Order: sequence, then structure tokens, then C-alpha cells
Amino acid sequence: MTESPASPERVQWGISIPAPTPEIYKSIQSIKECGIDWGGGAVGPSPDLEALIGLEDAFEHTPLLPGEQIAFCKRDKVAYHIDTWEFLKQQNQGRCCICGQSDKVTFYTLPERVVENVSSEPVTIPPFLRPGEKIISLNEIQEHVNHAVIIQGLVNEVYSTRSTGTYFVRFEPRERGDAPYKGFKVVIFPSYQPSWLAAGIAISGYRGHEICVRGLIQVHDKWGIEILVNSPRVLQIIK
Repeated sequence: MTESPASPERVQWGISIPAPTPEIYKSIQSIKECGIDWGGGAVGPSPDLEALIGLEDAFEHTPLLPGEQIAFCKRDKVAYHIDTWEFLKQQNQGRCCICGQSDKVTFYTLPERVVENVSSEPVTIPPFLRPGEKIISLNEIQEHVNHAVIIQGLVNEVYSTRSTGTYFVRFEPRERGDAPYKGFKVVIFPSYQPSWLAAGIAISGYRGHEICVRGLIQVHDKWGIEILVNSPRVLQIIK
């Protein structure tokens, strides 16, 4: 199939996103018990596990829930859901996406407790800046390999590979003859695509939309520079 020449229009990088306002959780009705599972290599005092309930996963920005197991980085004082940590183990060699280190991470089980106004259902919220984060430009991407960043841009093309079904959500237009993986793009591996199916979101539907995405910057041996995501919760269409 012959492709038409791509539009010369380029992505405009950089956005202004309001800083998050922490939600206050009150009226603790009961505290049952707390369990701790220690990981290797972490040092420093243990975190206040009760205080972590309701705070946000450092990658997905969804709340940590009572009774769930978490991975905690003692260097940055940030925590992850276990499924988020599995993503970082597979795609980032078990490194924290904030500091890029793996030897400061340990595992805990949060206390079981009942807190008003905290839903146990998954929360779909837009990505936003955390303290110390910044919007990066295309020219800065190489400086943030192995770290999580936020980028906004227009999706020019969504391509699915025939061999594996991996999706490339491309920010930049392709020139005639360019490979579908050339240039910077969001990559969604097949193992994470069930999250989109469960949410009723067609990945191909991002084409032609302005999106905001928070993901992990990586350089693939074949596919080049990319931003990896594990859930539709970290990718949102800008209305």
C-alpha cells in the first residue's frame, strides 16, 4: 500500500499542568493489622505505612489503598502498586522511575483500615506534575532515559506491528519510506493491552487527538527512543 506524504506539521512540546492538590482523608473507623515484607538492599527508617494510604502511586498517580502490598523507594519516599512495580521490573530493570535506582526499594503491606471517601475502584485521572517534575521537550528526552516524564502532543498515527501486535502511538509524522517505529512514540506492548480492553478504550482511537501521557523513557535496540506505558490511566485525550 502506498502511503501519502506526511504533513510537515510538528508537535508542539510543553504544557502547563496545575500542581496536584492532596486530598485529605479523615474519619478512620478501624485499624486491623499491619504486615511488612522486607526487600533486600534498602536502608534507612521504615515509612509511616498508615500515612501512605491514599497517597498516589508515583507512576500512575492513583491512590494507594488499605491492605494492599506496595513497593517503596526509601531514597525518594515514593510508593508503587505492585502491578506498577512489575511493569518497572520488566521495562526498567527494577529501578525507581524517579531516582533510577533499584537498591533503595523494599516492600510493605499497608494497614487494613476503613477511610471515608476513598473508593476501592480504580480511579481514572489525568497525568499531572508532581513536586520536582517538569514538562520535557523533545530535545531533552535523551537526558531522561529510565525515568518517568510527562509529554503532550498530537497523535499523527497509531500503528500495530504484524509480528507482535505492539502499538506505536506516534507523535511525529512519518516521511515516505520511514519505518513505523522511527522517531519518538508511545509504545504499548501486548502484555499491557488488556488494560485498554477492560476500560473499553481502542488504542487506535488516539489517532488525530491531542494526548497527555506520563510514561517511562527507554531506548530500544531496534525501535529507538520511546515512552512506555502500562495502563490507560497514564494516557489521556485532551478535550
